[in-house]
Amino acid sequence: MSSLLCFMNVNLTLPAAPLLFATDARGPSDLGSSDPGGFGIVATTLTKTQALDVWRSSFTPGKTVTKLDGSMGRLSVRASMKPTIPFTRLPSSIFTNKWQVLSFGNWKFADHITAGEARAHWKCIQCLASRPDTHSHRFAVLQDNMPTAAAMNKGRACAPLLNYYCRRRAATNLAANFMSAAPWVQTGLQPADAASRNMFKDYHGAAPEHWPEAHGSPCPPKISRPFTSAVQESFVGVPNIHH
Repeated sequence: MSSLLCFMNVNLTLPAAPLLFATDARGPSDLGSSDPGGFGIVATTLTKTQALDVWRSSFTPGKTVTKLDGSMGRLSVRASMKPTIPFTRLPSSIFTNKWQVLSFGNWKFADHITAGEARAHWKCIQCLASRPDTHSHRFAVLQDNMPTAAAMNKGRACAPLLNYYCRRRAATNLAANFMSAAPWVQTGLQPADAASRNMFKDYHGAAPEHWPEAHGSPCPPKISRPFTSAVQESFVGVPNIHH
């Protein structure tokens, strides 16, 4: 363990990437009994103000007594007025941006939804690390699964399977000199939800060339261009944003 002490540091001066990512996973059997589940990865370009607002926001969700629309949820009578309904503290402007689908697909086998969420998150970080021009940046990857968001932000988990992806993410961050965060957002605001469920017909953020030929197909074709190429195009000519 003593040989690892030199790696136990974090560079808080890393510039924030001009992109915001979001990953989501589809649970098994959502599209049919033989559906193993799937994933979606999307991204949007941030303005300097938006990037600063994201990193200045608390990634820990707030809590209210009622939903943001004023409803009380499923329970008509609450035993107490203790705030328990979570909501994201991120700036609302980012959810009205145009989001681009970078990658989507099906898993090879079905497993727990939390494992799928963690795998999708790590897949995004892994693809970013494959490009040298993305190294030495800080990234935020939106996540709507509370256990995954909490474990990734903490860096470890008590569940062995979830901890496995935490460790792989940590190794990728170390190799690429990343500082990555997983802010939690409610499912209703998750930009990658439609991509993970192959709902491209009503997905305004996806360019037409990224839509499957048959909307809603349980086995969509592969994206026309690699994830890393889309990231490279987004990085060209965009200045680094320091927090």
